[in-house]
Amino acid sequence: MTFLVWDPMEVLSLFDAMPVKDQDGLFYQYALEQTPLRLQLTIWQYDADIEIILWTDHLPDPISRCVIRNSPGIRVVDEKAGRFIEFAAPHCIEGKYDGHSPIPNGLRLWMEPQIRIETIAW
Repeated sequence: MTFLVWDPMEVLSLFDAMPVKDQDGLFYQYALEQTPLRLQLTIWQYDADIEIILWTDHLPDPISRCVIRNSPGIRVVDEKAGRFIEFAAPHCIEGKYDGHSPIPNGLRLWMEPQIRIETIAW
């Protein structure tokens, strides 16, 4: 079983509202809108699963859906180019993730200056 290392308060700092949290604390669901885009980020902390869904106002179905299963870690980065969240791909980190080191493989979700999703591979 993968243990997800993350700081919910750091992730919250990138969103305008508190996340939806189920009564058992199994998942956190965050939402952000940057017209015409709408973003939904769901984190299942005990399963170490992440889902990112992106919609545009002009289409009924999502334009993007990204899922990472068994992620070892999430980190929030605030740098000169903007603010983003990195999600580690499974098996890309040896041992337990420290929560602060750069993530070598996975997804990067830019929140500022605009919503953007990109892969991480180095």
